[in-house]
Amino acid sequence: MLKHTAGWHIGRVGHIATKKVAVCREPETLDTVLERMGRTGYRRLPVIDNDGRLKGIITSVDVLRHVARNGPVLTSAGKVMNQQVHAFGANFTIEQAAHLFHAIGKGAYPVIEEGRLSGMLSEADFTRHFDRKVDIAVNRLMTHKPLVVGQHTDIMDAAHRLAFGYRRLPVVENGILLGILTPTDVLSHLAQNGWKAAGSKVKDAMRAPVITIESEADLRHAASKMVEKHLGGLPVTEDGELLGMVTERDLADLLFSTLKKGKA
Repeated sequence: MLKHTAGWHIGRVGHIATKKVAVCREPETLDTVLERMGRTGYRRLPVIDNDGRLKGIITSVDVLRHVARNGPVLTSAGKVMNQQVHAFGANFTIEQAAHLFHAIGKGAYPVIEEGRLSGMLSEADFTRHFDRKVDIAVNRLMTHKPLVVGQHTDIMDAAHRLAFGYRRLPVVENGILLGILTPTDVLSHLAQNGWKAAGSKVKDAMRAPVITIESEADLRHAASKMVEKHLGGLPVTEDGELLGMVTERDLADLLFSTLKKGKA
């Protein structure tokens, strides 16, 4: 059973949203945006004007999709950002936000107060609200047989998969987990190599070694690892073999489901 602080779900979005967020402005170049993402660890940057009003949002996937479609053609954040942005008011209840998260399916949303950006609410913010004990093992929630890539896969082949549907790709050879690849990893590698992908393989950009979780571990332990290490997902392994993936989205969906059933 899922347990957390009584009544937390009727609190306000402004109470749990991340207040200190990295932002960018429309004229800034994608190089600048990527450097800021890499330095701060944020995959999503709200785009604001000089008065702090929200103009759009740009994500690492947006940039990767642009590169995958157009090649190494760099442009400004304003030309790549998504202008159709769903945002929460700071006075939204957490329960209202949870239902919208589940319905819309994005990983994070800007929070607006008095017409200006005041923070970001993400799946990670919900993950932090797992209490000390969750009587559910990781293997009951994880995605079994996730899509994987090999270490010798062409980097742009992997980039297309990440740009159009996947947040992360485990790197596996003969069933053994070797690393993990995210849009940020691909973009960092391309930027460091002058946006030249020729000859680059997944092994050149992947993260290794990988922080993992055991299949019998409690979900609270998985949540703590994700929060502590600033990770969006954990490969589930046994003796080095990949069994599945558990992500912030999985944990957030569990919270949403609990709210929907009225058990929160």
